[in-house]
Amino acid sequence: MSKNGGADVQSNSDADFVFLEIYEMFVEMVHQASAYLDVFEKYNTRMEGWFHGQLVKTIGVDPRPGWKLLEVGKKVGNDEGRPDLWIKCGEQELAIEIKSMVIDTRTLKMYFRKSFGKDLRKLNASSGPMCLLTVAFPVSDESKWTELKESAASEFSVYPLAERDLRYGEDRTARVTLWEKKE
Repeated sequence: MSKNGGADVQSNSDADFVFLEIYEMFVEMVHQASAYLDVFEKYNTRMEGWFHGQLVKTIGVDPRPGWKLLEVGKKVGNDEGRPDLWIKCGEQELAIEIKSMVIDTRTLKMYFRKSFGKDLRKLNASSGPMCLLTVAFPVSDESKWTELKESAASEFSVYPLAERDLRYGEDRTARVTLWEKKE
């Protein structure tokens, strides 16, 4: 596998490498857009479509060598839903789901039961390589976040492969996480 992710993706570890590159692109994208997080939080909106569009622009306009943005919202199997993005890396197709959460005005348990839980089920049911990128903001209660991660791991067999906190506003923190299913 080349350092730039341009070689064929043949194994889960190769897919992990590509997912980590996509995660780094997503973290940088969120970092560059941190001023928007204040606005999204102020108006209590997740603006998930905005995050989707930014990642489509990032991967579609300037993909890594060997990567190609295939589709947005393509159906996966019978019960696996529609991941937000499909990319091709080498000969393998990789699915990406994106979730945005404004968590001070909603409980993490609410996200877990509803939209985030749906995405976790989709990730767990995927038959091919798939990841879930999340941006949660503001993160002010670490115990709630830990509880959410433990619940996701026990109920859906998914876990964070990477997490990074980004500062925005004067004193706010957003958490960008890459989730993967356990093998």
